[in-house]
Amino acid sequence: MVFCFKKCVEINNVFKLNLIAASVIFTIGCSPQDAAAEPKPDIFKSETFLTWDRDAQEFYIRTSVGMAGLIAARNDKAHGKCLEDWYFTDESAANSSIIAVMKDYPEYHPRGVIVAVMEKRCGSIIYAER
Repeated sequence: MVFCFKKCVEINNVFKLNLIAASVIFTIGCSPQDAAAEPKPDIFKSETFLTWDRDAQEFYIRTSVGMAGLIAARNDKAHGKCLEDWYFTDESAANSSIIAVMKDYPEYHPRGVIVAVMEKRCGSIIYAER
């Protein structure tokens, strides 16, 4: 009976983690701000992001890359490691490279730019097409 209880708790914890990950993916996927689409006049753009102070910019980028890395690691450990090694080895350089691209593409959503830079560095995040 104890074994069954421990196994049920373990399964419940895995279910909760998968539910959280699915919720995050659903929220990002259903966002009305399509990061990969052509620029739209009413969405958050990199030009606005670039007016933020550097600490706020770095926090936004860090959380975006961190979440992408977590999702990547659950789908392809090598891809997750690539993102982690690239970004967290030298956050300042990675942030600067992302911000430089935002300056070149100010009409795009910051998430779209972050994803584009991550994909250029470590490959596609579309795991179904791999």
